[in-house]
Amino acid sequence: MTGYVNNNQLIIYCFQDSLIGSAAKWYNQLSRAKINTWKDLAQAFMNQYSNVIDMTSDRITLQNMEKQ
Repeated sequence: MTGYVNNNQLIIYCFQDSLIGSAAKWYNQLSRAKINTWKDLAQAFMNQYSNVIDMTSDRITLQNMEKQ
């Protein structure tokens, strides 16, 4: 895939093709006027889902806590 790193259309296609469920729904509702490059799409994705990463860490911390 590194040979195609500058092919924004191909990278965006591969990315969207890998999405399922709510992430696919999110992608399909994106404004195409705002997404011109892979960098635009990556930033939009991180803006949408960065809180999920934070929640995962908190959930793991809570699961590892012992009941007092």
